[in-house]
Amino acid sequence: MDEFNLHLTGDIHAITAANNLLAAQLEARMFHEATQSDAALYGRLVPTDKTGQRQFSAIQIARLQVTHTDAHTLKHGLHCSMHSLAVVTHSVL
Repeated sequence: MDEFNLHLTGDIHAITAANNLLAAQLEARMFHEATQSDAALYGRLVPTDKTGQRQFSAIQIARLQVTHTDAHTLKHGLHCSMHSLAVVTHSVL
């Protein structure tokens, strides 16, 4: 019985640590979305290269389900859906 209790204590600690990390990540994301413009967030998510072009990575193309890599042709509505979590802040806080 003692071994079981020691393992349970470690598991609870791991769950608590994971919960705290998730809460900190969500809070930081909500802060950045509330204090920065869509253009600023998009500019950090898809930065320009040395020639001034914005190119999507393979992961971004898969997430957006687009067939092109030129980030300048993306519509504004997709800009927001790409970097925004759309969290209802009053239900979280």
